[in-house]
Amino acid sequence: LPLFAAVSCGNNFFRVLTRRWALLLGHVSYSVYLVHGLVLYFLVQRVLGAKAVMEMTPVMYWGWVAVFVVPCLVGVSCLTYRFIEAPFLRRASLSGSHSSVRRPAEYV
Repeated sequence: LPLFAAVSCGNNFFRVLTRRWALLLGHVSYSVYLVHGLVLYFLVQRVLGAKAVMEMTPVMYWGWVAVFVVPCLVGVSCLTYRFIEAPFLRRASLSGSHSSVRRPAEYV
């Protein structure tokens, strides 16, 4: 909660949150949320094998996640953002004046 409050008040943590990689992660964060389960399932079941994962120690497992899963997840998320999410966002912003979705100010 204190971290959220600091960021929401405009703190950029010594410009870390304004770096290009941090902005990229911010843009693709919804795609990360949507595809993380599929990427993890594919890598565990099809690439490594569930038995191998069960035999790993916690340190080995989290090392594997950091080295293989996170880069794959970010890569797949960037692709889904670029080719699926961004086109829909552009289309929605272009047709915003003709949209039947009510804006928050219209509820008052």
